[in-house]
Amino acid sequence: MSGHLSGVQARLKEHFPNAQYVHCHAHRLNLVLVDMCKNVSSAGEFFVLLEALYVFMTRSLVHKVFVDYQQRAKCRVKELVRLSDTRWVCRYQSLSTLKTRYSYILEVLEHFCDSQESKRDPKLVVEARGLLNQAMSVSFVTHLEVLMTLLSHSQALSETLQANDANLGNAVTMINSVISIVEETRASGWPDLVQDITRICEDNNIPTVPQPKRRRKQRTFDDSFLMASTGHRSQSEAESSAEFLDDLRVNTFLPILDAFKSEMTRRFSASNIAIMQGVDALLTPSSVNFLKFSAVEPFVELYTDSLDVDVQLLKAEMTMARQIISNKQKDSSTPDSSRRHNANSFSSMEKLIPSASLPNLRKTTQLALTLPVSSAVCERSFSAMKYIKNYLRSTMRNQRLSDLGVIYVSGERSKELQTNPVEVLKKFSQREQRTRIQLF
Repeated sequence: MSGHLSGVQARLKEHFPNAQYVHCHAHRLNLVLVDMCKNVSSAGEFFVLLEALYVFMTRSLVHKVFVDYQQRAKCRVKELVRLSDTRWVCRYQSLSTLKTRYSYILEVLEHFCDSQESKRDPKLVVEARGLLNQAMSVSFVTHLEVLMTLLSHSQALSETLQANDANLGNAVTMINSVISIVEETRASGWPDLVQDITRICEDNNIPTVPQPKRRRKQRTFDDSFLMASTGHRSQSEAESSAEFLDDLRVNTFLPILDAFKSEMTRRFSASNIAIMQGVDALLTPSSVNFLKFSAVEPFVELYTDSLDVDVQLLKAEMTMARQIISNKQKDSSTPDSSRRHNANSFSSMEKLIPSASLPNLRKTTQLALTLPVSSAVCERSFSAMKYIKNYLRSTMRNQRLSDLGVIYVSGERSKELQTNPVEVLKKFSQREQRTRIQLF
């Protein structure tokens, strides 16, 4: 896709030399989490264990017992979600289900370790004992809490980047906020995590003190007397627990957060964010840097060859456009129209600016309008096709497929229509041109 020699962007530039390739920011966030797990082996091993746990719990026999345990406790039945290789941010849902149903999962594993029905299948018993040994540990709980805290912040950023009305200004704000939250969590977030880890371990009878290793008996100097010990020192249970938790902080908590922050600053570098802020200054009237050349300059420098504009004239035109908008807002007769010009999107501002007299600003704005925040909306339509036009609907025509695809992609809008269907039917019945609807 992004190859500069034979990738899609290179082939498109052969026909459209001024086309600009923009790496999807939502995909960049996904790569941040992928590279984090590659750099921190324990995090990657945790997700491998989580995938193995999902495979075990979705067996028909195991799944039935898992559902029964939840129904006996009179709580809503939740299922473990399969991990996606391409949408890592969605793994937050898997971690959330694992945390809320952690005690029931342990009970199910214990059930299949000793029950009579599982002894008919020795492989099932071995898998249950292995998973129980891994899941019932402080290290597992620590990874669960740390990664869930991290992915909860990434989830909000991912939703912002994949929104239909996403703009680069909001994206930059969210990116900087996530980096700041990670830095703050690294500096002062460990004590709160320790409390959550300790509470989960106490609720599920998981020892927070590692089992002492058996010391080998010294076979030398059997006929001698030991007058003083060197090296080993006996510790109390509290000291051992504190030392063990501190070891988890050094080897688990800090490496995961450091790797995530490092990848965030690499994937969303300062120069990249400066360009995003430049686009935001061109297209978002509510921005504090709207039509300020100092904010737009990094964007102009990057696309100088494609823009073919006079930078000095562009700077003058931006100053003139900003003054024109300010004067027209002051001359507005009603306060409502003034507020509308201040608050609305770029389309309302475009009506106030004479494009013919500001050609350089128009070219720059046109290029900025072609740069998307992400390609999630486009990719979502391709994902919808395999659900809509399946093997049972292979004879569906293109018009019907297109209409159903729009409804599927615009899921939030479709839910709003479902809440008030009578109003929709009234508007449809009042249309002059009647249309037949194929419901089934």
